[in-house]
Amino acid sequence: MSKPAAEPPADMPAESLAECMRLLDRLPAMEVDAQLAALERLIRIPHPQVRRRALGLGAAILSDERLAAFLHDDADDVRRNAGLEMLKLRRRRALHLAAALLDDPDPDVALQAVLALGHRRDLRALEPLRKALRHPCPNVVQEGIVALGRLGLPQALDDLLPLIDAEPWIATAAIEAIGRLRASAAAPALVERLRHPVLGAFAAEALARIGGSRAFVALAELWLAPPPEADRDLLLRLLPHVLERLTCAPPPVAGLEQALEEHLQDADPSRRQPALQCLLILRGGERSLPSF
Repeated sequence: MSKPAAEPPADMPAESLAECMRLLDRLPAMEVDAQLAALERLIRIPHPQVRRRALGLGAAILSDERLAAFLHDDADDVRRNAGLEMLKLRRRRALHLAAALLDDPDPDVALQAVLALGHRRDLRALEPLRKALRHPCPNVVQEGIVALGRLGLPQALDDLLPLIDAEPWIATAAIEAIGRLRASAAAPALVERLRHPVLGAFAAEALARIGGSRAFVALAELWLAPPPEADRDLLLRLLPHVLERLTCAPPPVAGLEQALEEHLQDADPSRRQPALQCLLILRGGERSLPSF
């Protein structure tokens, strides 16, 4: 059964939508200048079906130079946004142009290039994203860190680890990206930062993503004796996730089970439930839990 035609917005007559669709159908066969003029009009049409098709056609037919011109237009947000969306839609074909735009003197253009490189998990983006970490603009560096985390390649760990000693907003991005890599080699550095007043919560979440016995012990000990600024509820929520992924028996942590038992009477389920999960895993179902 065919899908019903999308309804035009209230301020867009049906005949205008039909006209746009006819223009989109003709666009691939137009002369280059006429194509560009049509795209300039169509990307501003609010109807999602029109704009989606226009961006897809633009990604396919625009030259690198013309697409880069969209990204350079800092006076027209619609045009610049369309350029980024078209660059993303090029998928694997976007890599060459995005990598070249990292050297653009306009940091906003370099930022758009990093956003495009991080849009898909293309392993070829590793080297360009490494280059982005050396960019003079902190926003480009930060987005490069985020993109490397999304890429998920263990090779990026050596690039990211030094950045956890940078200024806090770069360091937090690096810690979150390291957590996404799930690289156990990063665990010692994260453990060292668990009690940091700013980075501690980010280090705890990254360590929980990585998992393992060392992460469990470090998070459990921090929950039992947290510094004043620590989010104890967050630590408690992280513990069962780490325990569930252990492939061996959990190491003993003095005082942990007793402290967890106290939360079985807690009126707040956000504390009671993870405490119960932890106890069930720690005791392996062999011992009965206190009633609550």
